[in-house]
Amino acid sequence: MQLSEIRNVYGRQLDLILGNTAAADVCGAINTAALHLLPEDTHHPALELCLSVDTPATVRANHPSSPGGSRDLNFRKLDRVKLARLIQEYDWSFLDTNGTIDEDAANFTSAVSSVLSSCCPISYPSPRPLWSDGHLRALKSDFKRALRAHRISRSERHLRTLKYAASAYRSYNRSSVTWLTTPWNVPGYASKPKLVQLLWAPLTYLLTSATAALSLPHTVTY
Repeated sequence: MQLSEIRNVYGRQLDLILGNTAAADVCGAINTAALHLLPEDTHHPALELCLSVDTPATVRANHPSSPGGSRDLNFRKLDRVKLARLIQEYDWSFLDTNGTIDEDAANFTSAVSSVLSSCCPISYPSPRPLWSDGHLRALKSDFKRALRAHRISRSERHLRTLKYAASAYRSYNRSSVTWLTTPWNVPGYASKPKLVQLLWAPLTYLLTSATAALSLPHTVTY
């Protein structure tokens, strides 16, 4: 269905906004835009519309996922030979029916998902952060051991050890996160070539890790 009723300065309607019933239900009023990014054409006025979309929490509540939950696929381990065979053997006759666009899209998505689930394993997210390395894990283990020892003894010596272990872990963790996630804060980053920008984060992370490894202990003895 056509949702817009906006006409240009000549009283003609040259721009159409098409949508299905679901789109019409969430689409608010369509008006001429007060601000536009480009010089406005008198024949084609800039339009703006408001969509009322549920929050992710509402969507999950109204459309619960399967017991296993939705997972990303690990395409690095995709069995390409099996995928090609399954695509050739699949019955695609439903595409020749007189169904609606929504029905055809849903059937096609279901077919592709079924084929991929048979030849592509699920990709499970790593429980560790992106910047985790052996040194960070060792410092975290030291902190946990120091915490357990302090809870048992409550001595001043174990308290000092706990504070030192916590400080070392937080310092190394914070420096790793800063370099990995905010390379654009470095002076001159924006003017560097694209290739340098792509390699900036991992290279600076490795250099920072190596430097921090020289200044921070690998283990805490107590």
